[in-house]
Amino acid sequence: MIRGQIVQDFMKDKTYSLIERIILSYSLMNVITRPDFISYDYRSLNTGFYLYTFLKGFVSIWPISSQESENNFQKQANLIIFEHYLP
Repeated sequence: MIRGQIVQDFMKDKTYSLIERIILSYSLMNVITRPDFISYDYRSLNTGFYLYTFLKGFVSIWPISSQESENNFQKQANLIIFEHYLP
């Protein structure tokens, strides 16, 4: 079974404690859950994204909705998830 982790920036979401926001935003539980890939909201790219790509993890970026955004992330991601845009 292939397992993935969807990541976004929780730092501004005050419904979680600061510790929870850090754990969620930087995918710190992935050491335990060990997903096969991580899918990042491109508007929330953080240090975790760059570390995971540096370690050669399988990374997808979402939601890409323009040619310009696609061009920006084409080399950084293994997979791009499109929204309201046909590549």
